[in-house]
Amino acid sequence: MTEISFHLNIADMQGYTLRLLHKAWRSQPRVALLGAEDFLQDISTALWGQAPTAFVPHCWASDAVRMQDAGRLVLATPQSLGAVSPAVDVLVKLGQGTEPAAGFERFVRLIELVPADEAAGADARLRWKHYQKRGFPLHLHDRAAGQSR
Repeated sequence: MTEISFHLNIADMQGYTLRLLHKAWRSQPRVALLGAEDFLQDISTALWGQAPTAFVPHCWASDAVRMQDAGRLVLATPQSLGAVSPAVDVLVKLGQGTEPAAGFERFVRLIELVPADEAAGADARLRWKHYQKRGFPLHLHDRAAGQSR
């Protein structure tokens, strides 16, 4: 069953996402980052701008599965999530909308990143309730309060 973590009240989504991707890179799971295309383009550009020793190789869900399998980070929009290689273990989702990502259950772990705004928080509460009703193990990391549950 997919383990789900919510990271709430993130003030700097790009900076937080980059730090999380670097942490994942060091611990070596295969990760798909799910979000809007413009945000993913900004993340890709930022990753290319890193120092050579900090670079995280990545590709897109539209790339061939063999290319996805060669790396550890795949960038996906909601429309392309189904094309992500089955070898990818972790889905990092930029908290959007009231519904969970279609097909999230195939991942070992789901990390929901929720920006520090009221509308995003309200949507996240609805997704939390959806997962909770279905018995998924849930963890909460509130960046504003500096606490985790």
